[in-house]
Amino acid sequence: MLSYCISANRFLQKILLKNIYDINHTHFIIPTGIVSYLNRKNIPYVITSHGSDVPGHNPDKFSFEHKLVKPLWNRIINSSRKIITPSEYLKDLIIKNANTDNIEVISNGFNSFELSPKKKEKKILLVGRLVEFKGFQYFLEAIKDIKIDYEVNIVGDGPYKEALMEKARGIEAKINFVGWLDNKSSKYKYLFERSSILVHPSSAESFGMVLLEAMSSGCAIITTNSSACAEVVGDAALLVKPENPAEIRDALLKLINDEKLLNRMSAEARERVKQNFSWEGIARQYVSIYTDVIK
Repeated sequence: MLSYCISANRFLQKILLKNIYDINHTHFIIPTGIVSYLNRKNIPYVITSHGSDVPGHNPDKFSFEHKLVKPLWNRIINSSRKIITPSEYLKDLIIKNANTDNIEVISNGFNSFELSPKKKEKKILLVGRLVEFKGFQYFLEAIKDIKIDYEVNIVGDGPYKEALMEKARGIEAKINFVGWLDNKSSKYKYLFERSSILVHPSSAESFGMVLLEAMSSGCAIITTNSSACAEVVGDAALLVKPENPAEIRDALLKLINDEKLLNRMSAEARERVKQNFSWEGIARQYVSIYTDVIK
């Protein structure tokens, strides 16, 4: 992190000598916010936070680092002209850690034309980094004693993969560990557009782009009622408690056994992403913030 900050600071000072800028839009409070803070007298900055840069969002990974830089973290927050978060969940988490109300929520955007529903197949999709808080183990627990005529595809890689593969042994359903896929690849696109159901049982999401991809693809969605997941899907998904295999199983059986419900949730998800997450609307909100800062 230190080497990045040094080189980035040199680069920023160099381009500030060559060009005139009205505003610096920084992504991540740490580490990039450090560079913006050091140059705050030369150019005002706003920051979009994404989750890993906020104490408490991912304590298993960054707890020590956040404690180490907390005083500087607070200075960066307080010197920013505006903090932007993609969800109310992340906004509330920042407020718990900093004495500020200078935060505005602007969702991530999505081009709904990039993914669109195709003829659906009996496929259940899970996508994400294979770590414990994503909750894929609870989905596997949910289906271990039921018969489902669906293929399960788990996309992603990570340190929890072996444990998940061990847990999947003995489950009757066909389960494919697909591995990591580029989100621009044809296979990634195929799995979203052809899958009938997406299950996203994560307990800690600052937003959840996977949910937008699933909504755009017309998947019926099962996700948790915690963190930002419920904010993203609104009423266009079935919500379950985190770490709760029984609720995942009940929601899954509802969708599998009720075609009308499956089709309705698919249509509502597609409509929600088109109405609420277009880049045109997101861009207007950012322009409004930039205008206020420049005035």
